[in-house]
Amino acid sequence: PLAAARAAARAALARGEAAPFADLFERLLAGWDFPVPVAAEVEFDDLSEADITLELPELDDVPDEKTALTSRGKLSRKAMPKGERVAIYEDLCCGLALRLVYELLRFVPTLRRVRLRGTATRTDDRGHDETFVALALDVERATLEAFDLDQVDPSEAAARLGRWGGNKRGELSPVE
Repeated sequence: PLAAARAAARAALARGEAAPFADLFERLLAGWDFPVPVAAEVEFDDLSEADITLELPELDDVPDEKTALTSRGKLSRKAMPKGERVAIYEDLCCGLALRLVYELLRFVPTLRRVRLRGTATRTDDRGHDETFVALALDVERATLEAFDLDQVDPSEAAARLGRWGGNKRGELSPVE
């Protein structure tokens, strides 16, 4: 099925159609190794612009303990300070977003721009779940290519490319 999807994508590229790329990219995404499960959808306006909707992980996906090996070879476990855990969570969310944008730009060479919306869910006053955008990126290919992705801090890059709705307590709020 993957080979057939690739062939359909190549034919669509030759015709200037974007539709098969979303399905193929989402199939490829399922096979990649991420630190947490990733749920994302891709939509193409055309072969030059695309939108990604990423379901952001939760703070609970970041461990609340640090483990280390002592000088005697024993395993040591200590509680992770809340500020450190929140910083790791922010880097996790922003890093996943940047990776998806990078991979999509690499996957479709004709793309010039990718918009990403990272969504989260919270419970409103009436007990209903409410989905909102907590991370928004709008990335031009040339801008991302200017980054040294091996050295970039994910949170810093996301702040330069968009908006992050997280605070120091690990709570997310809407950015749109």
